Amino acid sequence: MSFSATLNLVGTVQVARESVSYDGLGGTSAVTTLTTLSRAAIWQTGTNDSYLSSQILRQSTHLLACKPGAYTWSINDRHVTYSAATYEVIGRPENVLFMGEVQVVPLKLVN
Repeated sequence: MSFSATLNLVGTVQVARESVSYDGLGGTSAVTTLTTLSRAAIWQTGTNDSYLSSQILRQSTHLLACKPGAYTWSINDRHVTYSAATYEVIGRPENVLFMGEVQVVPLKLVN
């Protein structure tokens, strides 16, 4: 059994990157680019919200796991789609699990 199969990195996800394009006449338009990542998975981490000073804090409910270097992450990456569910990217990618063998990105379930 391969390492990625052990981690269940057998799914396909789509990452939506939003950017602004200028039209040269003083206006702008939003452009969304979709990128498909294979050998990825979504892991559920929790579902509770945290409260601080009567405000709900953004808390990661899921993690996207993929191979390091499979995708160059940007601050413009906003959403991930997997199995008809949409997740909001709420954190920075980390290569800390399994000493660089897997990259995780914190997500929050949108719908």
